[in-house]
Amino acid sequence: MFCLLHLVSQAFQEQKNLNLSWYEKLSSVAHYETEAAHGTMRDVFISDWRVDLGSQTKMQFYKQIKEEFGEEQYLNLKSRQFRTNLAKIRSSSHDLMIERGRYTKEAGVWPRACRFCCDRDQVLGFEYLPFFEGTIIEDEEHCLTECPMYHSVRSSLSDDLKGLLLLRNYKDMMNSAHIEELGKFLSSCHRIRNPKKTPTSSSTCSNTSVNDSKTLS
Repeated sequence: MFCLLHLVSQAFQEQKNLNLSWYEKLSSVAHYETEAAHGTMRDVFISDWRVDLGSQTKMQFYKQIKEEFGEEQYLNLKSRQFRTNLAKIRSSSHDLMIERGRYTKEAGVWPRACRFCCDRDQVLGFEYLPFFEGTIIEDEEHCLTECPMYHSVRSSLSDDLKGLLLLRNYKDMMNSAHIEELGKFLSSCHRIRNPKKTPTSSSTCSNTSVNDSKTLS
């Protein structure tokens, strides 16, 4: 414990020596009473959070659903799977092509196109022609409201949640009584995009041969 406290103390001192912005703000409220300092530090943090959020070009969907700083309903869901998939789509840390395409070396719009709605050859063939009007991007909105690949699970949603999706009212959808249902829907969509691989016949035969050899030995 002593070693840990010593390490933390040294790390804090190093941050102080660097005179980082967070330390300057911390120093500015250090003379307040404990309760007042806590409130001031919270205000400073929220202010920085708003500035950082406004400067993020990646998190466009998050900006639509998060306007006030505070704990979100989905964090209290019992299902870890539901919480995970809700967190992923909120923070754009999902496996939709709008995100995956950022990390490919391939140029053009194809890396971000919907894998279910677009044909690679057509997109690559027409992309640079003057009459090309763009392609269907696989982003959060397309997944939630448009992509026909998820029609079966989307059609089974309650009327209230369908209404919120139809209106593209994502903010209220994330803070509604249907947050658990939304988590279930997103989990189903994730399974559709990432189906479990079944063992091939060759691997099955290989495993059988191995087992047979072990039995004979």
